[in-house]
Amino acid sequence: MRSYQSSIFIVARALQAQVEAANVDRENSNKVKQEEGALSVTRIKAQAANAQADAEAYRVIAAAKAQAQKLRIEAEAQAEATRLAAEAEAEAVRIKANADAQVIDQFAREMELRRIEVSRVQAYGNKTVFVPSEGAGSSMGNAMAMGMAASMGAQAAK
Repeated sequence: MRSYQSSIFIVARALQAQVEAANVDRENSNKVKQEEGALSVTRIKAQAANAQADAEAYRVIAAAKAQAQKLRIEAEAQAEATRLAAEAEAEAVRIKANADAQVIDQFAREMELRRIEVSRVQAYGNKTVFVPSEGAGSSMGNAMAMGMAASMGAQAAK
C-alpha cells in the first residue's frame, strides 16, 4: 500500500508541477502580451510625435518662405517707389531747365544765376572756394594749387 500511496503522491506531485508550469507559462504569456501592448502604445506615440514634429517643421518652413516673400515684395515696392521718385525728380529738373532756357529777360536770367549761387553757398558753406573747371578760368585752379603748394613748401623749409 505504501507503494500505491507513493505512486499517488508522485502522480499528484507531477500534476501539481504541471499545473504550476501551466500557470507560469500563462503568466509569462500575459507579461509578453502586456509588453507587446506597451510597445505598440509607445510606437504609436512615437509616430504621433514624429507627425507633429513634421507638421511643426513644415509650419516653420512655410512661415520662413512667407517672410522671405514678404521681404522680397517690400524690397521690390521700395525699389519701384525710388525709381518713380527719381524719374519724377528728373522730369521736374528737365521742365525747370526748359523753362529757364526759355527765359528771354536778361535780368531774370541774372537773378536765377544769383539764386543758384546762394543755394550752392548754403549747400557747401561760405568758406568754400569754387574754381571753374572749364573755359578761361580753368587754368586758374591749377595756378592756385601750384601757388598753395609752393607756399606750403616754403613754410615747411623754414
